[in-house]
Amino acid sequence: FSGRVAVYRSWPQLIDAWQGKHQGQIVRAFELTNNRALGDEGQRQKHCVFSYAWLCEEGWCRIVSIRWFVPGADREDKRVTIEVDVRHRQIVQIRGKLNREASDDEMKVIKLWAGERGFTITQYAR
Repeated sequence: FSGRVAVYRSWPQLIDAWQGKHQGQIVRAFELTNNRALGDEGQRQKHCVFSYAWLCEEGWCRIVSIRWFVPGADREDKRVTIEVDVRHRQIVQIRGKLNREASDDEMKVIKLWAGERGFTITQYAR
């Protein structure tokens, strides 16, 4: 992904934004609802989430970014990217930077968020 999107594409938001606290950090989750946001996420995380734009546009999946923030600062500490199969209300993929798996600590937050949203996590997601 070069950082430029030739044709801007967006789709309706289906998953409400969320905010919580974990070990003193503010954690925010929100759906990425356009190809530019997916491109930015892919560049930041160094993975291929941008290629999911057409799947999101067609309604097959949604992408959510969960981000942890440094206490007392408006600076992001880390993030994970989540693919949600909205039809089956399942999380089917969770990836950190460079496609790393989510840590146990990150999974605690993801499970809390997923439970509050009514999503299950497939055994292959992690």
